[in-house]
Amino acid sequence: MKIIKRKDIRLFFYNKFFLVIYLLPFIGGFILYYFNSNDFFNSTYSVCLFMNLTNLPCPACGMSRGFIELSHFHILEAISYNPSIIILALLLIILIIIQLLPSKKPIYKFAIANIDKINLFLSILFILLCIFGLIRIFDKFFHFFNFKDITPSMTILKFILNQF
Repeated sequence: MKIIKRKDIRLFFYNKFFLVIYLLPFIGGFILYYFNSNDFFNSTYSVCLFMNLTNLPCPACGMSRGFIELSHFHILEAISYNPSIIILALLLIILIIIQLLPSKKPIYKFAIANIDKINLFLSILFILLCIFGLIRIFDKFFHFFNFKDITPSMTILKFILNQF
């Protein structure tokens, strides 16, 4: 299975719109840090579909809060929300640097030549993210790794069910 195709690499490297997308989590985290209230960090509701249906954290739960902490270089705090934040942040930083380079041809040629290795790397990252999701669910019940519990007291599904 190919996650990234040859034409996708050109899009990721040469489309300036993607630079905005790569910067968005960092900018959003920085802005939310200043406009937060205690309700944001200790929210009573969740917008995560997986959490709303299962009341369990998904592999990506905590990424928003992690980027908020990471935008102010609180690395350990970001990792306590979601350790996957470091890998995602590094990938985004690499893509931002590539976007800002004056000449992308050598990197583009390298990426095209190693497309199979890049797809293998991304597949392994996806598998690791799924494994992390299982570890996070395990930690919710046994508190072995001491991740921050960001499960809200009320999910949207519970709210809707309580209305009827």
